[in-house]
Amino acid sequence: MKKVCSVVLAVLALLLPGCNRVRTVSIEIVATADVHGNIFPYDFSQERGTAIVGSLSRVSTWLKQERRSYGDRLLYVDAGDMLQGSPLMYFERTAWYEKSSVASEVFDELGCDVLTLGNHDIEAGIPTLERFLSSGHFVPVCANVYYEGTRATYLKPYEVFDIDGVRIAVIGMTTPYVMSKIPPSQLSDFEFKGIEEESAELIPFIKEHERPHLIVGLFHSGLEEDQAVNDVFVVNEVMRTVSRVSGFDIVVYGHDHLPFCGKVADCNGDSVLLINPGPYAEMVAKVKLEVSISGDSLLGVNVAGSLEDMSAVEPDDAISAAHMDVIEAAWSYQDSVAGRFGFGLDGQEAVCGPSALTDYLNYVERRSENCEITIASPYSDDLLIKAGEVRMRDLQSLLPYENNMSVSMLKGSEVVRILEYFSGRWMNTIRYAGDTLLNIVPDGKGNFVLKNRVFDFMTASGIDYTVDVTKPVGQRIRVSGMSDGRPFDPEKLYRVGLSSFLASGGYQPFLEAVGLSGNLLRRRELYSSGADMRFHVATSLALNAERGDAIAIERGSNWRLVPERLASQALEHDRKILGYR
Repeated sequence: MKKVCSVVLAVLALLLPGCNRVRTVSIEIVATADVHGNIFPYDFSQERGTAIVGSLSRVSTWLKQERRSYGDRLLYVDAGDMLQGSPLMYFERTAWYEKSSVASEVFDELGCDVLTLGNHDIEAGIPTLERFLSSGHFVPVCANVYYEGTRATYLKPYEVFDIDGVRIAVIGMTTPYVMSKIPPSQLSDFEFKGIEEESAELIPFIKEHERPHLIVGLFHSGLEEDQAVNDVFVVNEVMRTVSRVSGFDIVVYGHDHLPFCGKVADCNGDSVLLINPGPYAEMVAKVKLEVSISGDSLLGVNVAGSLEDMSAVEPDDAISAAHMDVIEAAWSYQDSVAGRFGFGLDGQEAVCGPSALTDYLNYVERRSENCEITIASPYSDDLLIKAGEVRMRDLQSLLPYENNMSVSMLKGSEVVRILEYFSGRWMNTIRYAGDTLLNIVPDGKGNFVLKNRVFDFMTASGIDYTVDVTKPVGQRIRVSGMSDGRPFDPEKLYRVGLSSFLASGGYQPFLEAVGLSGNLLRRRELYSSGADMRFHVATSLALNAERGDAIAIERGSNWRLVPERLASQALEHDRKILGYR
C-alpha cells in the first residue's frame, strides 16, 4: 500500500468544499501465539502451586489496563498453537472431554476477537479442535486449509472488523508443515495450500470486495524459509510471502517460537510490520495504529510495534477463580497413580548404551500391529523414574510429545542406514580407552554437553546387532539376524514400528538417514494408532494395576557396543565429563 503524507492530505481535505472532516483513529492490535496451554499461572508438570513465567492469566491483567485506554478500539488476535504442549491441555483432551473447552472459555474471557489454527491445534485431533472452536465466540480464520478436492475452505479465510470507521481485514493461514506431522489417515478430508500462493490469490479479492483500509496477516508460520517438507512446502513462509506478495500492512505470526518485531519492505517497496510475540504467553505483541481517514478514504497510517514482557505482570486471580474446578482436577490427574513399573528408567543410562528405558520404549511400539522391528529413542538424559508407583506426571516426562504409534514398511537395509546415521550423531569413532566416545562439546560455561539431542540416540528391537565403535559411520552396524531366530534380509520389507513424528516425514535428519523423501516415506505407512503413545502406556499401566501387577519387560540383549572393554572404558570417562550419576 502506498503510504501518503497524512498531514498534507488532511489540509487539502479541509480546504476543498464538500469534503468530509479528517479524523484520526487510534487503534491497538494485541497478539498472542504459541500459548501451548499456558492458561493459568501454574506448571502442572511439577508439584502443586509451582508458578510459571507466562500465562493467559497474566495477559488478562495487562489487557484490562490496555482496554482502559482503547476500549472497543482494541483488537485481540491469536496466531495458533493452543491445544497441545502442556499437561493441562492433555488432561482436557483425555479426561475433561465431556465439558466445554477451558481454552475457549478463557479466550472468550480475555475478549479474543479472531484466531488462526496452529499445527498443534490440528495435531490434537479434529474432534478436539472442533470442540475448541465450537465453544468460543472468537472468529476462527484459516484461508489455506481446504476440504480435499474442493475450493471450500474448512474455516472462513478472513474476517473484516470495523473499528470506529476503520476497516481491518484479518487473513488467517497455517503452515502446511502440519501435513508432515500427522498420519495421512487423520487428514484424509483436508488439503493444505502454501501461504504465499493463497495470499497472492486472496488479497486482490479482499481489496475488490471488502475495500479494507488495512490488511493484517495472521499466520502460524515462522519468519525465515527453511527446508522443504514432503518435497512441496516450506515450514516458515512469512518473509518469503511478504517479499513476493504486496498488500499486507502487518503480519502477526508464530510457530518458530522466536520473538521478533521489525519492518521490512514488500515487493513494491512498501513497509510491512512483522511481529511475533514468542511462545507461552511470556510476551504479548502490541501494534499501535494512528489512522487518518476522511469519510471512507484512507489518508495515512502510522504503524508502531513493540513486544510487552508479561513476567512482572500479576496474574488475574479472577481467571483462576472462575476455573478452579478444572485446575483442581488437573492437579489431581497429574498426582494420580497410573500403575507400577517393575524397573527403573534412566535417561543417562540410555545415553551410554543399552538401557531399560529404550527397551521399554521399543516394547511399547512392538505391541502395535505385529511389528517385526521397532526403532525408538529417549527424549531426555534428565529422566529418572524409579521402580514402583508411577504417576501421570512421570509419564509426561517419559513421553513429553503426543506422538502416535505408527507402522511403516522399511527395507532391512534402510533400517541399517538409520542405525548407522544416528550412531554418528551419538558416538565418535575411537581407538584408545582415553578417547571420548560420546559426541560431546563444550557449552561455553566450563562444562560439556551432548552435541545432539538425546532424541537422536536411536536403537532398534527385533534384530540382533552390534555397533563397532572403532569403525567409521557407514561401517559400524553388523546385524546377525532377527531376534526370533529368522535370518535378516537387507532387501526384505519389514513392518517397522516408529513414532508418528518419524513415520510422517516430519524430521529431516530421519529422512536423510532412511534415504527417502517425505512423500515416499508417508506412502510406506501402514498404520497409525488413534491415541498417542502416552495414552497407551497409561492404559497398559492401569490394566496391570487392576490385576495387581507391575509392568514388567525382559531386559533386551539384542544389541551391544563392541569392542566391549574399549567402549566401557571410554563411557566411564565420558560419564565423568558430563557429570552423570
